[in-house]
Amino acid sequence: MRASYILTTSVLLCGGLTTSGCSDEGASKDHVLLFAAASSAGPMRELVDEWNEQHDVQLQTSYASSSTLA
Repeated sequence: MRASYILTTSVLLCGGLTTSGCSDEGASKDHVLLFAAASSAGPMRELVDEWNEQHDVQLQTSYASSSTLA
C-alpha cells in the first residue's frame, strides 16, 4: 500500500511539474527539469532515457525525498 501511494504521488507530482514547466511561452524549450522522488529513481531513469531518445524536448531529473518535494 505504501509503495502504491509513493508511486501515485510521484507520478502526479512529476506530471504537474512537467506541464507547468512547459506552459511558460518565454522559457527555453530545450529541456524540462523533472523533480521526482528518490525512491522512484530506477524506473524514472528508464522512462527519461526512453523519452529523451524519442522527443526533441529533453528531460533532466532532480531526485529528492518525497517529504522534500512536498
